[in-house]
Amino acid sequence: MFKSKNKIQFIPTTKGIEPFVSPPKPAKNYLPSWYKQIPGFNQKKIVFGPKGSLLNTSVKMCMPFLDSLTTGYIFETWTDIHIKIIDDKVQFHYATGPEIMKVRDNKSIIPVDDSYHPVEFVWQEQWDVKTPKGWKIRNRICKNMETF
Repeated sequence: MFKSKNKIQFIPTTKGIEPFVSPPKPAKNYLPSWYKQIPGFNQKKIVFGPKGSLLNTSVKMCMPFLDSLTTGYIFETWTDIHIKIIDDKVQFHYATGPEIMKVRDNKSIIPVDDSYHPVEFVWQEQWDVKTPKGWKIRNRICKNMETF
């Protein structure tokens, strides 16, 4: 049997975080219940188009949509985060564990609509990603609006 040595590894960024912060897990483990409950077709009877295509399928029949839910890894937060704005200042509190995020008071180079608060949150990642030689990762977390 062929066994691949190409494995993604997650390494703690700080010694001793393991009791507080679990390592990332595959996104396929987090398939939402609302997705599981969606029927494959919008009606009980299958409807075909003139060229044999199915006309009444739901998003459940769209493989790229399923791929978007199940590809990659999820970094969970290890505690609830309570965010308040008092006197136009952002405050956040969390119960336990290492520092979960910081507040960056400067606006990004991308304009922010006035209906949003200008403060940016920066996640403090507790796990580094190590990939095999030649592999690259794409981090889709919005760490900073300037990355788009």
